[in-house]
Amino acid sequence: MKSDIELVVEFRRGDSSAFQRLVRRHHVPLFNFFYMLTGSERVSEALAARAFMRIYADREKLGPDFNFATYLYRAGINCWTDFRKMSAASASLTENSAAAGKAGEHEGETLSLPSRRRSEVMPSAASKDLLRILECLPAELRLLLVLKEISHFNYQEIGSMLELSAEGVRRRASGAYQVLRIKTGLAVSSGPVVPGAANPAEESA
Repeated sequence: MKSDIELVVEFRRGDSSAFQRLVRRHHVPLFNFFYMLTGSERVSEALAARAFMRIYADREKLGPDFNFATYLYRAGINCWTDFRKMSAASASLTENSAAAGKAGEHEGETLSLPSRRRSEVMPSAASKDLLRILECLPAELRLLLVLKEISHFNYQEIGSMLELSAEGVRRRASGAYQVLRIKTGLAVSSGPVVPGAANPAEESA
């Protein structure tokens, strides 16, 4: 199986099938990332399409030494930020799903995303419970923990996306876990509240 770097090189040479392979590889994880931020399948699909289209439009900026995943998620973060601005008058992100979905569909309408198997995606009782827990956090801290616990990026990678140092990300993550403990009322003396997550104090950047 070709690596992301090899596919990016082929994509920059004009091979559109290489880009479609990148889309197939990263589509479901990106959808799950957006779902844990928005709680809406429709909005998540629309934002994923928008993020891929931004990558396609900016393909000349892709270099052979780029980490495609971090570049894609940086584009995704920008899409989510735009979505939040559109939803600023709403009490929650999910209440404006129709408006955000239309905006995402307009920008991503030329991209055909692969179908998703239900077993691959987040919408489930467990993920919805996790979503409700994460909604206790301010948007910026929720973004950080979703990148860490759902998308499995390390502190250094997250720092490159958010333009922060790895240590700065670590400190914010520790604060986010503490906020979760306080707001959820869960009796957790150490380590994260997010199920299955590693203790941020023990992980190296």
